[in-house]
Amino acid sequence: MSNLVGVVELRNRRCVFSYGDAFRIESRNWRGSLHVTEIPSIIVDAIGRSFAGMTVTVEQVAPLAGRLAAEHGLPYWYGHKRRFFAQDGLLVLVALDRATHEKAGRGWRYTVKG
Repeated sequence: MSNLVGVVELRNRRCVFSYGDAFRIESRNWRGSLHVTEIPSIIVDAIGRSFAGMTVTVEQVAPLAGRLAAEHGLPYWYGHKRRFFAQDGLLVLVALDRATHEKAGRGWRYTVKG
């Protein structure tokens, strides 16, 4: 059973659900195709602890997210997948009200609460 944690608006609306010891992020593109990713809560917590009190971009979080993904046997430890995985971790923090986000040029800046 999953519970809606929050909705985060970027370019597309992302709904964050919690279930067990993980989070599920669902979004639809402009054509209506559903995209779903999952991220363990242990990784969300590690990102939150590592960047507490800081304002960061996805690119700054990606190396840590990639390392954590590799340690947990997840397929998101390289290339563009690593960036999406980092973004998902930050989005969960926003949905949990442990971070805020704001538009910065073509991307987003996230301020992780301390």
